[in-house]
Amino acid sequence: MIGAEIRVMIYRIVCFVFGHRYFVIKRFSHTIRKVGCSRCGRKWGMNDTVKALIEWDGELEELHSET
Repeated sequence: MIGAEIRVMIYRIVCFVFGHRYFVIKRFSHTIRKVGCSRCGRKWGMNDTVKALIEWDGELEELHSET
């Protein structure tokens, strides 16, 4: 599936150059949410209180799975 790998790489480059197309996947509170990019498919955790945007990983999934 080399074609799929190339497509993902192109989307990541396009997002790097032009920015991501963010959308909210799940809202955990008024200031905390899981967001994603509709173009490249990457996911992040966003916290407005501390103005943080970090890549969504297993630790964040575990932390918010109880919510």
